[in-house]
Amino acid sequence: MEQIGNRQRRFSLSKQFLSRFLALCVFAFACSAAAVWLYPGISGSKYVFNFNLTSNLYRYRIILIRWLLLLPPFMLVLSWPLFGFRKVNDFLHRHRFLIGALIVLATVVLNINGSSLNIWNGYLQGDESDGIVFGEPRTIRSDEWVVNTPRAFSQSYNGHGYFNALYGNQPSDMFIIKDTPVWALAEIFRPFHWGYLVLGNSRGLAFYWSARLVVLFLATYELCLLLTEKKNRGLAVIGASLVTFAPFIQWWLAVNSLPEMLIAAFVSIVLLNRYLTDHSSMHRALCALVIMICAGMFILCLYPAWQIPLFYVLAALIIWQIVKYWGNIRVSRKDVLNFVWIVALFVVVLGSVLVMSSSTIRDTMHTLYPGRREVTGGDLPWAKLMGGIGTLILPFRSHPDLINPTETALFIDLFPIGLLVTVFNCVKKRSCDVLDALLVCILALDVIYSCVGLPLWLAKILILTPVSGGRMVVGMAVINIILLVKSLYERTWRLPVWATCVCALVYAALSTLASKECLPHKTGSDPYMSRPILALVFIIGVIFVLALLLDTAILKKTMTILMVATLACSGLAVNPTQYASRAIDSQPIISEIEKIDPNKKSVWATTEWIYPQLLAANGIQSVNTVNVTPNWKLWKKLDPNGKNQRFYNRYAFLDVHFTGYRADGTVKYKKSGEDHIQIFISPKQAHKIGINYILTGDDLSTIHDSEYEYLRMGDKVSGLYVYRLVHR
Repeated sequence: MEQIGNRQRRFSLSKQFLSRFLALCVFAFACSAAAVWLYPGISGSKYVFNFNLTSNLYRYRIILIRWLLLLPPFMLVLSWPLFGFRKVNDFLHRHRFLIGALIVLATVVLNINGSSLNIWNGYLQGDESDGIVFGEPRTIRSDEWVVNTPRAFSQSYNGHGYFNALYGNQPSDMFIIKDTPVWALAEIFRPFHWGYLVLGNSRGLAFYWSARLVVLFLATYELCLLLTEKKNRGLAVIGASLVTFAPFIQWWLAVNSLPEMLIAAFVSIVLLNRYLTDHSSMHRALCALVIMICAGMFILCLYPAWQIPLFYVLAALIIWQIVKYWGNIRVSRKDVLNFVWIVALFVVVLGSVLVMSSSTIRDTMHTLYPGRREVTGGDLPWAKLMGGIGTLILPFRSHPDLINPTETALFIDLFPIGLLVTVFNCVKKRSCDVLDALLVCILALDVIYSCVGLPLWLAKILILTPVSGGRMVVGMAVINIILLVKSLYERTWRLPVWATCVCALVYAALSTLASKECLPHKTGSDPYMSRPILALVFIIGVIFVLALLLDTAILKKTMTILMVATLACSGLAVNPTQYASRAIDSQPIISEIEKIDPNKKSVWATTEWIYPQLLAANGIQSVNTVNVTPNWKLWKKLDPNGKNQRFYNRYAFLDVHFTGYRADGTVKYKKSGEDHIQIFISPKQAHKIGINYILTGDDLSTIHDSEYEYLRMGDKVSGLYVYRLVHR
């Protein structure tokens, strides 16, 4: 009878689960379908993106992708009341790595990425909304859609070799400077490139975007669990969201390898903890091997302005772990041998990069830009310490005075709450652990350097001269978030509800004022922070503080959900959700060029700096692709005596202007901005540097000298003509 009763209960539970799951699917299906139907109108609203989706290409496919992407969030939200908040979250926590892998797999299968590559359509008289699933492409992220993504695509025409002649018609180092996939031993340090090597360009791009975002969230979550002794998942989710969806992270997501730096730092600390607490030699060897990969990843990011502040934080976390487990550390002879061969392997692999890229490193260090930089801080306004919440609005509101939202974006680290709670904890306990002490000291140094400045000699001693105050934001924010998570977990005191509400109102008011100061305002023009937006920033500030400080369970859960949802919606809106890569690899002008030059053996030039990158992305050689380091072969021909090095000894984009005969036979140079050069050359000089064809929107038919002229080939395509350089 007891067995029959157990079977009936199990059957009843299974039936109950099935009915709830079916209800979940129906409601989630309906909600996501409604959202898909509403989205095109919402995206065109001036209060959201003000971006009209006009493309009919892939219409049904895009609608299906939208629905598939919206379905999981609706299922998550609806599952909480149907199955229970704790039960659902326990499931998510237990299967977090599998869920992360499935998210990456789904983006690769659906072939979606976050690149702003559709801006190419705008330049080439196409439709910028072609293949846009959500959001809008960002012109300001030109380092991504003009430089990084085309360079990555160009490697498929080069067998993903270490050097690529498509850039400047000379062997150009593709590994050391920019984020480019290469078949090399040291590619073990760049796992997010592996998608390009295995899956090809389009799906490799999908893997690159999704994997970095997912791994960053999981790595930060694991670090925050470590800070809370694996007992407070709520704070871990908040910490992971504050980092992953931060405006600063999202606006810089595909440039200068910031996610890789953070992933390398956080994963290495989590694995160091495992190394110190797990005495299995095999487990330790695996941990040490991954830590070695993280070290290589961090080093090869090659952006000292962020690496140096993060290294200070990383050093503090390493010291904290070693001090914490000092009395229990046991090292066997096998551990020592494993450590020796792993370090030897690391030295060999990193040494191969130094050997292969020695000339590139030397050239970069001696360029005028960005090689030589000495700053002493003091350039960060005090308001930026608390003005991060206002930058959540940046994806949704453009403004004529807002020249560069990337430089405006900040973290939402809720400074100085973490610092104040940490200090109060230390006072209450009458003691301070090593991590708190180190991070508070580093934070004080960072704030003084950024907002006040240091003497040059002291900045050199502290190795801070490559770091501007604006770049120090990364180090300060990571410290503030670590202190926030750790101190809120460790506090043994509680505030009454009224006191919590007062703290929330005070912080929200200060943050709103700081946000107003951080964002542009010009007398006589509409301020960026209008009254409705200031009110919204104030409300967000209140919600965030209540999510952290409230103790009432239901209110705390509600505020936490609102906080994470706000961060995710703003962060994910920065970059578009883009289907495939047609804007780079399927342009009509490229098809026209392939008809004219089917073997892609000729050398091309363009009159605008942007188009050479598109040519290279499609396997077409161009003399004026971006010079990551100076193209000495080119400049030697144009400037044999080196008199004009001040113009071209830099990271540079090149505009080539084709002029007639010059009596003195010289090349005219003109610098426009830190990284733009204009050069003016005659047809004879164009022949001298090996140019065969020119892509331009200008009329070159009347330009010639005594020996050469330009012959137009075919009709205008995408607003551009093709000319061939021929003898007269």
